[in-house]
Amino acid sequence: MYRVVRAKLNVGSVDHISGNSQLATISSLVCSQCGYGHLGEAGGAQPLVNRCENCDALLTEHDWVRELYRIETVETVAVERISINDEDRQRQGFELQTTYRFLPGPDGLVQQRKAEVRHGNEVLAELTYAPAARLWRINRGWRRRKDKEQLGFYINPITGTWSKQDEPGGDQADGTDEGLLDKVPNQRIVPFVEDHRNLLILAPVHALPIEAMATLQAALKRGIEMTFQIEESELVAEPLPKADERRALMFYEAAEGGAGVLTRIASDPASLAQVASNALKLLHHNAPQGQWKLEDLPALEQTNALGNRICEAGC
Repeated sequence: MYRVVRAKLNVGSVDHISGNSQLATISSLVCSQCGYGHLGEAGGAQPLVNRCENCDALLTEHDWVRELYRIETVETVAVERISINDEDRQRQGFELQTTYRFLPGPDGLVQQRKAEVRHGNEVLAELTYAPAARLWRINRGWRRRKDKEQLGFYINPITGTWSKQDEPGGDQADGTDEGLLDKVPNQRIVPFVEDHRNLLILAPVHALPIEAMATLQAALKRGIEMTFQIEESELVAEPLPKADERRALMFYEAAEGGAGVLTRIASDPASLAQVASNALKLLHHNAPQGQWKLEDLPALEQTNALGNRICEAGC
């Protein structure tokens, strides 16, 4: 077992450490309706938007995530046994949030493809596929922190050593740079990592209970893995905008280069029909008797009928 003790601070074209020994952080707006990210720039430049560029929702003060700092590499130390603090840390966990942003193609236009999931004339959900998107995974802090409005963790801006100041049941870590730690005050940051992936977003038209969305998320993820025979670690499914406000589901391929699974689902309605069928079997839901033929019904309508039953089973 390894314990993370410090972060290797970024040193690039811009000075990440200013004259007052503070890390240069980023301020961003994350839409509370769809989870779309409006990202600032290192050095203090903030996004100048009032409405979400994806869903046109009004952005409020609660949508700000300030003091963001990108983490690329960390240092760990090996531990022989797990202490009670480690067990408590694993039990409590962190509040993670994933935000995304569509990227433009060679023509300068945003790359995304939309489709509707229908049951007859009724629209059940909307699919959005993006072949290229920027993903930010943000660690907002301890899940059981006292002040939910206070985000992030304390870090030493010179050594990169994480402080246990806000850790429940933790105390200050012993370090080799005690003299330096005493002179430089700790700085609160919100750590995040960045990646570029292709993603698929499924947004139900009618709001579903949080239990139904969690069931739908797990069933569809396992259905995709079963249909395309991919490993569990190759596909990631996350709720949008946050875990306690599940309005949509985001799927992205975690494998390097991707397996092309989401592309097939977005372009071939028969693939989505098979995924929904396997998901129903995983839910132990009684599928209707008889044989389904793609030539009898449009493939998209067949997919939507199965997707509707998935939602009913989840509720």
